[in-house]
Amino acid sequence: MKKKISFSSIRWILQGGLLIVALVAVIVSIRSLRDPGQTLNLEELFEDHQAVWDWCPTGEELKLQALIGTGHEVEASDVCEVETRAVQTGQTEGAVWKPLLKAHALPSQEVILEGDLERGVFRAQGMPFYSPRLQEYLRGLSSP
Repeated sequence: MKKKISFSSIRWILQGGLLIVALVAVIVSIRSLRDPGQTLNLEELFEDHQAVWDWCPTGEELKLQALIGTGHEVEASDVCEVETRAVQTGQTEGAVWKPLLKAHALPSQEVILEGDLERGVFRAQGMPFYSPRLQEYLRGLSSP
């Protein structure tokens, strides 16, 4: 007489096989994470990358005027293309946005660069950014 395999027996066999496969997957993943050639460096993952951004308007006859200090004209090569970094959470909270530079190009495009020189955060066209080099340059303009 043949014995029939019940549904509960098949279920136990499938569950046991699934557990063995899951155990093997965990062991393989632990070994691959311990491999020195495949380690994940968290500092590289969350590194602050610099970018260059030209905040000045494009057009003919670009003129830049400082709105701080003596208000004299500024060279575009000194302030238009700036190295920027991401703004950290909380850097813009409580910032006092003051107009610092005005850039004007034909046909009638005008952009105002605002910023908080103490915090080193700036914004142009509504985009906030952090730039230590621009902060240093503008501090030089504002001091007598």
